[in-house]
Amino acid sequence: MFTTTGCQRFGPPEERINAAMPVAAETVEAKQAFDELARAQSFDAGRIGNEFRARLKMRALACAHGYSPSWLHGEERIRAQLTDTACFEKFDHSLAQWIGLRHAGLLLAAPPLRPVPEQPAPYLVASDRISEGSFARQAGIAVLHTGKQHEVFDLGSDERLQQIAREGRSFMGDISDNGRLLSLNQDQSTVVLDLERGKPLLRLHGVRDQRLFWVGQAGALYVPKDTRAPLFVDLLNGRESVIPTSIGGVNALAPTPVSGRYALLGFTRHAAVDVSQDAQGWKAALALETEPSQAVGHWPRGNLTADGTAYIGQQNGPVLLDLHSLEVRKPDLTPLMVSMAVPTSDPDTLYLFGHYRSATDIEHQALLYSAGKHTLAPAQIGKRLSSTMTYIPSIKRNALRDDFKLTLLDGLPATQAAVDADAYLRQLPVVDTVPPPTTRQQEKPRETAEPSDKANPSARDQR
Repeated sequence: MFTTTGCQRFGPPEERINAAMPVAAETVEAKQAFDELARAQSFDAGRIGNEFRARLKMRALACAHGYSPSWLHGEERIRAQLTDTACFEKFDHSLAQWIGLRHAGLLLAAPPLRPVPEQPAPYLVASDRISEGSFARQAGIAVLHTGKQHEVFDLGSDERLQQIAREGRSFMGDISDNGRLLSLNQDQSTVVLDLERGKPLLRLHGVRDQRLFWVGQAGALYVPKDTRAPLFVDLLNGRESVIPTSIGGVNALAPTPVSGRYALLGFTRHAAVDVSQDAQGWKAALALETEPSQAVGHWPRGNLTADGTAYIGQQNGPVLLDLHSLEVRKPDLTPLMVSMAVPTSDPDTLYLFGHYRSATDIEHQALLYSAGKHTLAPAQIGKRLSSTMTYIPSIKRNALRDDFKLTLLDGLPATQAAVDADAYLRQLPVVDTVPPPTTRQQEKPRETAEPSDKANPSARDQR
């Protein structure tokens, strides 16, 4: 015991300071979780371990404010000299965030959490009413969001893998292609969930609009709060690339048909970045920027067409963004007030839900729209207005969300043959394209759990 104590007393000052002021439990747990994952993936974490130890040394030097313990002083005496506990707490939080980002980088580069099934389960059942779904693009993973939980499902076996408590006021962000990571806007910060472990991985406070997007296996992209230029981060290596565009806010991110290129979709401006890898890690560079005449207020999550050539937005009707050129096209479907546009397994066909006002009532329409042919055909999919259509990109199938259940559809049958869209719309018995306000419409809408419902209030989608 005397020998051990003597060795500690003659150890480097920063080690003795850190021993007297132990690192916070959350930081220790984050480092242990990273090390376990690195071993499981046979990843050489030596460089990251060295940097972590260097940051621990900086912790001691910065928070001791010049104090260096005498070899005569034990831990209690040293601790009494370290009065800036807030500095240690802040440093520990930043360390947990730093190692959490590296953990996210490892997860992003990992294989799919579950393979894409050849024969998916016919339906998934949540434990409560489903408010929204998140679907991985290259994995057999679905996350059904309820008012209380984020429920992670295997699309092939319908097994519920995790039930993650929904804490605070949260909105969906982005799910990684491999189904391992989910970003959330939670209580004015950005939270990253590890979907396999069912635990939060880290919390970020400097993200504009709390929107963080996953960029393939390379990293993440967001707009920092104090700038208008997006920032790409190689999570595993910590390398950052500022994208020189004043897009301001990114509302959706999508892969384009060009290998390594990703589209950043904003309100009045769009951009594309090329992501590449060299000896220092991943980097991103601006490839293209456009400012279309048509502003788009809402880019629903996951609205990539089946062939990956276009993204479907919503601005008083469907908007089609060409992912090659970033040009926007908005078909004229007046007088139909389209509130929902959803991709289908046919890249040319969109499922639309809208309404118009007749002489006696507000009439709802469920339609299949051909973007190439400009035709419409009625579609009778669900039986209730509370049902909502969605699209699952990994299996290229549509599904109907109704209360607790998500039911996979074999197809989207039309009840009549497709006809020219203008001719179809002319025959609608419309009396007023803008219905006068009623007592119900004048009421302040109730808050919903997801921003997509707020931006798309008529998500009650078919009869």
